[in-house]
Order: sequence, then structure tokens, then C-alpha cells
Amino acid sequence: MRRLVLALASLALLAACGSAPKLDGSSEQAYAASLERVRQSLDEKRRLELDSALMAMSLVELGDQIAVAQAGGDPKLQDEQEAGLRVAVDGLTADQVIEKAAPAREKLMNMKP
Repeated sequence: MRRLVLALASLALLAACGSAPKLDGSSEQAYAASLERVRQSLDEKRRLELDSALMAMSLVELGDQIAVAQAGGDPKLQDEQEAGLRVAVDGLTADQVIEKAAPAREKLMNMKP
């Protein structure tokens, strides 16, 4: 009986983990609505972590585009850059976005002024 209760409790925890809202990057409107839902599901500290993660990913993408332009390449248009972020985070939860942004944060921390 005790094992059954433990197994049911474990399943309930797994189900709860899977119910976290996810970002929808299929369109600008869907992204904005899903970002609001995700942000509302978080406490203030976690909301700031998500915002910081998204900002880091955006800044690295922008920096990469500037480097391409300086090298004489054709940088993406602003709309394409924003779409790139939406695609990068499409289907992810806040926790997954925060984890995915770790390399971007590392890159920003190691940039020379």
C-alpha cells in the first residue's frame, strides 16, 4: 500500500511538471500572448530570471548580426532577428529558456569592452 501511494505521488509530481506553460513562437501575436501567460505563472524572482535570459539571448543574436555586418555580410533584418528568438524558444517552458540562455550569458560575461 505504501509503495502504491508513493508511486501515485510520483506520477502526480511528474504530471505537474509537464503542465508548465510554454512559449509559442509560431507568430508574433502568439509569442506575445504565450510570454504573458508564462510570465504570469512565475513568481517575481523567476520572472526576472526569464526576462534576463531572453535579453541575453537577444543581445547575443544582435551582437552576432553586428559582427556579420562589420565583416561585410548581410545581417538579418530586425524582424528576422526577432523571429529567430521566437523560433529558438518555441515550445519551451520558462525553466528551459533560462537553461538554454546559459551559453548566451556566458558569452556576454566574457565580452571585452
